[in-house]
Amino acid sequence: MNLTRQPEHAFDLKASSTGGGDPDGNDTTIKSDEEVIESDTWTTSSFYVFDPAGGEPNEVDQVTGNYTFAGGGLVHEHAEAQYADSTGIEDIYWVLAPGGDIVTNYEYGNGPSGDGFGSSGPFPLPLEQGALSLQNLNPAGSLENSQAEGGNTKVTYFVGGTGQLNQQVLLAATATVQDGQVVEYLGANEFGGGPTFDDSQVTDESLGQQGSDGWAVKAEAAGAPVGVTPTATGPMQFPAWPNAGAAAPISTTVHPALTDTNLHRTNLGVGEQVTLSFSQTVPVPLTWTTTAGGVDQFGNFTAPSNACSATVTVTASNGATLSFPTFTVFAPSGYDHAVITSTHKPFNFTVYEAGAAMHQNVWIAPTSVSFYRVQMMEVGEDASGNTGYFAYGVNPEYFTTSDLSHKNHGAGHWFGPLSENNEFSDDCSSGPWFQPWEGGGGFTWNIPVCWKIGDNGQTNSIAGWNQIFSMDASGTMTITKYGQSVSRTINGVINPDIP
Repeated sequence: MNLTRQPEHAFDLKASSTGGGDPDGNDTTIKSDEEVIESDTWTTSSFYVFDPAGGEPNEVDQVTGNYTFAGGGLVHEHAEAQYADSTGIEDIYWVLAPGGDIVTNYEYGNGPSGDGFGSSGPFPLPLEQGALSLQNLNPAGSLENSQAEGGNTKVTYFVGGTGQLNQQVLLAATATVQDGQVVEYLGANEFGGGPTFDDSQVTDESLGQQGSDGWAVKAEAAGAPVGVTPTATGPMQFPAWPNAGAAAPISTTVHPALTDTNLHRTNLGVGEQVTLSFSQTVPVPLTWTTTAGGVDQFGNFTAPSNACSATVTVTASNGATLSFPTFTVFAPSGYDHAVITSTHKPFNFTVYEAGAAMHQNVWIAPTSVSFYRVQMMEVGEDASGNTGYFAYGVNPEYFTTSDLSHKNHGAGHWFGPLSENNEFSDDCSSGPWFQPWEGGGGFTWNIPVCWKIGDNGQTNSIAGWNQIFSMDASGTMTITKYGQSVSRTINGVINPDIP
């Protein structure tokens, strides 16, 4: 998710955030993630000793306040400066608006510049730049000894709706936490950051303990608020802020389907290949597994060669797991529809010859998935239902079983793979047949169909289709296949007539 560990963090309090629990009341399904300070309570005190006679005052300063995201807050700073010939006292009140910004402050003072009270206008540093949290200190001593403890900032990550609302996403957080310590600065004791805690000592609230790589990872629901406040074991903790991000799972097929062009569809054809990824780069190693089909360690998934359901799961280095939406895999079920593109091909018969032909484009069902890796074969069988002119052993042709068998007329050969739209082309023809027509006749090819994935895949069978041939007493020939028909008279009248 392109997150990096950094000691200082800014808070984006003005982003469009998530659905349920959104502090901005934004219920839009698709929106950005947002990391907010939910609440903060702090007091900081300091006492500086200078040389009043030299124009530098002794200073006492104390800041107290509290803040919640929904209600805003108020900060009070009391400052006293002792000069050689005067004392300056100043009280400043900062008003924090709900949602984060310090909007104005009011002053009261009786220092050398005179007494006064009034508004000083907008405060120059908005809360999301860290102005509030930089003063997150709690007192443990007097004004003269400003030892304090931190850790009262509550930080919540509102998971965006970049995926489907309530869809599981991977949330990762990291924080560098320092042990608190009292340090001397210009003659005053101040509370500051000390040694850094090991990652194994840092817990990111709801996400749990950080791993050796510095990250805590957990699956959470898109649209949910998740606490990510970092804490560590120790007598004092200097204030720390997390860096967090949510990664939504994304699946992308290689090709669109004819009737479903959504590349993120979860209905797949056998053998379809899908790229699995996340909306942001996940900062920890992932292990990929699947209940059916295959997946490599780069997230490239291949649907199995049979109809079933398949669920791919990723496991983060800390053991957190997330499952992608389940795929439903479909096998070829037959033809969906066909379109005649020519009735003059593959043969163009002469006048007084009985015969017909057509060239068709055919689409395999279901068309809501893609069978672009599927090869098919028509299985040849002998003709059935032979009548009249085409009855075996009857004048004038004396047809044998072999003469009219589909086995000897184009069946038994693999074709494909199919196009990404499940399309292939097919030629049908019959003739030329010569007089006398003997009252006409006909026969049928019942055509079982096999399919496989690639050259070496397992052979599978479906019911297939049939091809019907009929001729009337005048020699008009008709062929029907895939629900489409062509007829031709011996005078060359073709219906439909498609060049």
